[in-house]
Amino acid sequence: MLLFRRGSSSSSRQGGEEQQPRRTTTAGAGGGGRGKAGTARRRGSTNAPAAAAAEPQQEEEEAPKNPAAGTSLKSLVNASRSGGGASGSGGGSGTPQPPPSASSSPLHLSWLKGHGDGISSVAFSADGAFLLTASRDRALRQWPFPSPSSSSSSAKETPPLRRGAQPTPAQPRSRALHVSPLAASYLAGDASKGIVVLSRDGLNGPTLTAIPAFGSGGKNSDAPAALWEAGPLPLINGRRPVALLCSSSSSSSKSSPSPLVAVVSERTELETFDAATGRRTAAVDTGGLRTHGACCCSVGAEGGSGALFAVATFASDAKVYFFDGGNGESGSKAPSVQKAGWTLSHSSQVLAVSLSRDGTRAATSSRDGTWASWKTPGKKSNSASGERTEATKLGSWKQDLPPEDFYRLLALSPDGSVLAAAAGGDLHFLCSGSGALLGAVSPAHGGEVTTLCWSPQKKKVAGLEGGLEEEKWVLASGGDDRAVRLWVAPEAGGDGSGWQRG
Repeated sequence: MLLFRRGSSSSSRQGGEEQQPRRTTTAGAGGGGRGKAGTARRRGSTNAPAAAAAEPQQEEEEAPKNPAAGTSLKSLVNASRSGGGASGSGGGSGTPQPPPSASSSPLHLSWLKGHGDGISSVAFSADGAFLLTASRDRALRQWPFPSPSSSSSSAKETPPLRRGAQPTPAQPRSRALHVSPLAASYLAGDASKGIVVLSRDGLNGPTLTAIPAFGSGGKNSDAPAALWEAGPLPLINGRRPVALLCSSSSSSSKSSPSPLVAVVSERTELETFDAATGRRTAAVDTGGLRTHGACCCSVGAEGGSGALFAVATFASDAKVYFFDGGNGESGSKAPSVQKAGWTLSHSSQVLAVSLSRDGTRAATSSRDGTWASWKTPGKKSNSASGERTEATKLGSWKQDLPPEDFYRLLALSPDGSVLAAAAGGDLHFLCSGSGALLGAVSPAHGGEVTTLCWSPQKKKVAGLEGGLEEEKWVLASGGDDRAVRLWVAPEAGGDGSGWQRG
């Protein structure tokens, strides 16, 4: 276990930075998972000491002793936390403050505050009316957003998002949990159907739990009874998952299977569960020694619905799998996960992967220092008919990062035009067609960026200084600095005016 953890480090590091714990993320349509924490950030950004204290029961065994002082790394971290404040914290209050580069960036839209620890995941509802955030402070928060389906009957009447302001005047709803969530998302993308939470409770291992939606009985802060529970999940050597994936059914037919939930292990396992019952439906071992990240999207399939999963492993290609939902209620064909028949290859390890909402576009980043954009079949190859389809590489470009630093989080916008890429605390926006750097914020968070998620539809955004309202893709990012930030995506044909460096 320790060998793999060190082997995934991008460079030799000193002190506590080498022992930064692994984080998890969610990925819905076009989302990406993530793996090992990046190197110490340049340009004034550092990892928050609070992040190093997450999951102490796992890290304590691996923390080396300081040969000079004879003190464990855990003791040094605790001393640092009690004596100093975390990166990005202001004054003595311990409240994180946004880096100047973030607050002054023309791409920065809003800053959602309230969590007491690092952000584990962010996820939009399918209609874009809500954003769900999960944090290591053992809490979930639901933030309301202007949406035709939630705030008005007409898109023209929907109020715009305004820079520097909360999404709506209403306060977010909060729910306390008994355990720290590794990731959370809406069941089938519907905020009214419930929330699925991936967590780990001491020695019991990871557990997948579905809980009622916000406002479904009880007080707002109560942790209601679970709708269903699946677990503990049989993850090898106790390794935590790298992604919680939720896919909606792509068919409205009554015979199509219900939406699915998938958990991708840090080791090699991909498991799927029925979103309605929590029943384990299928599993596959990627055989890639180690998983860095994953993403999924819903696609059509003859005789039912399905989903594509792309998994970045220790190998030099992102493996793609197809979930066949079977024949629905007929039950004549059981759900299964099998290889899609095409891959996304680099000359070295693939560290992150993302799919567009329909699965026809993809993006990957690799330890070879490049990132690539792909046009994909968007479906499984039909081996029975002899059909063989491959992904077409549209281009490969050098990552605009210091040596031995790499993009470890990727998220394609739903239409596949803009790619959000994160390395440490930095956030880049790239054109997936031309490879152009459209904008960047360095650093975007006062700690490492831990999760990315796009709004499922474009949002109405008020222009600067009373300018015209525009329809824009909005990205939500979470970080170790306890903050969730909203960003306006630059246009794919932009001139790079969104660049902002601290």
